[in-house]
Amino acid sequence: MRERRNSLRMIIAFGLLALLVAGKNVIRSERGPFSKILTFGGYRFQVDASVTETKRLLQIRAVRGNTLLTAFHLPIDRPVLDAHVADLDDNHFPEIYLFLSSDGSGSLGRVIGWQFLSQRKAEIKAEGWQLNDGSYMGHDSLWIEAGVLCRRFPVYRPGDANAQPSGGVRTIRYQLQAAGEQFILKPAGNE
Repeated sequence: MRERRNSLRMIIAFGLLALLVAGKNVIRSERGPFSKILTFGGYRFQVDASVTETKRLLQIRAVRGNTLLTAFHLPIDRPVLDAHVADLDDNHFPEIYLFLSSDGSGSLGRVIGWQFLSQRKAEIKAEGWQLNDGSYMGHDSLWIEAGVLCRRFPVYRPGDANAQPSGGVRTIRYQLQAAGEQFILKPAGNE
């Protein structure tokens, strides 16, 4: 019996040691996998984000009617919070937008997206997303309304703690515009 207990302790000790050594490569997140089906007219999009010990992987499958348009995957650096389909530029082709947020107390928001045109998919990039004026420390809320992508976050003043912003709230609205072979979400107004 004593031998068995010592063996069990040894196994636990080696397991903990292995976790400590590998810990720097392990993704720690409170958010697990994400899965959502989006529809737009005759289009259907399957969005899946998986989490392993060392990486996050986004998989998207786009179908129009019974025809597979594309299926692709890419690594992502943060968890997916939500996914939406819209037509922000009113050209009758769907776009999908994924809202991501960093782990940790700041919860820095990010949006990635694609527009699905008749012959190809085009990447959507957000212009002016990085805010380096010192008033931004994350805690983004993201949503789509009235043909624009909206982003709201608390404003920090010098000396504010992460959990106690004192500068109110800022909302930025982004409009989708064509830019060559891709599309750009451009800031259209602030509140």
